[in-house]
Amino acid sequence: MHTHKTHTHTCVLEVADRIADLNNTAPGASGIVALALKRGGVAAACLMARPIQAAWRSGVVLLQWRRALGNPVAKQGDPYDPANFRKLTLIDVGAKLYVL
Repeated sequence: MHTHKTHTHTCVLEVADRIADLNNTAPGASGIVALALKRGGVAAACLMARPIQAAWRSGVVLLQWRRALGNPVAKQGDPYDPANFRKLTLIDVGAKLYVL
């Protein structure tokens, strides 16, 4: 039987594995970059595990994790043609960890 402590430890290890898998991309709305979490080690994994566990238990995801920043990025071609743009969406690092 899993105890709460064992379950929490397992979750922290899973979050630490997910942090290691993150790409070093631009931050989302929170401004937290993956590199900061990677350098934070187990302490960062512990901090991120708490809201992830709460979201799993309650079924309610943090509002910040449901938001994304969308920016149009020009492709090659005419910069005045709307068809020459693609949307770049920045998702919060916490949301990436939650869905991985």
